[in-house]
Amino acid sequence: MYSANCNTIQLDAKGVATLNAADIDNGSFDNTTGAKNLIFTLSQTNFSCADLGTNLVTLSVADEAGNISEASANVTVEDLIPPVASAVRTLSYDLANGPVTISLADIEDGSTDNCGITNLSLNETGGDFLLPGTYFVTLTATDQAGNENTSETEVVITDSSLQTADISFGKLKLTVFPVPFNEVINIAFSEPTDLNTVSVQLLDFNQVDTGIQFHINGPNLISDDVSGLNIGNNIYWLVVTISGKKTQTQAIDIIKN
Repeated sequence: MYSANCNTIQLDAKGVATLNAADIDNGSFDNTTGAKNLIFTLSQTNFSCADLGTNLVTLSVADEAGNISEASANVTVEDLIPPVASAVRTLSYDLANGPVTISLADIEDGSTDNCGITNLSLNETGGDFLLPGTYFVTLTATDQAGNENTSETEVVITDSSLQTADISFGKLKLTVFPVPFNEVINIAFSEPTDLNTVSVQLLDFNQVDTGIQFHINGPNLISDDVSGLNIGNNIYWLVVTISGKKTQTQAIDIIKN
């Protein structure tokens, strides 16, 4: 009599798996008893998350005369089912109430896994939430088998202490702050936008380009230092162009402090 050397089984959504003798038997036989009359037993048939990895299982085969033969097989228990990461859909904060720091408890909303989650982590907790805008925080859930799954939370940051000016491109709203401006000009977007498609010009009162450049700053745009601007009238024109299938341009006047 003899049996197989190895076998692999996967845990189900409840974190369990069942092994049958036929799964590891490799043609056991007897000289007098027919194969259908042989009695097969296993040292272990039920497996759980506690059995992840390689397990040594003994197959015992008995014939009609009561003779028993044994052989061992390496059974590998796998968990291929990723966790279900669950994050709250949206959060809103006002910088006027102080710096924003987001904890795991703010984001996590009942993530689950068939074998239990070993780690939950966030890609951001507050370091980038220095300016108004719409941010996206990703929750990553990892189980003991190394399977991962993610879920995302939209975080809307406002600052009611700032005076602002708005520019609308249909549903997309751009918030310019602070108004009046002094050192820099920030432009926040109400929804995720490819900032490489956005160009900004700051013109003086006479419609002459000041040469001030705007740069990507997280989900926002921020200008060069504008504190040195002093071109007579303190009224400037901010011209924003968004390119795409339909290029759109909007302009507003803003005041330097």
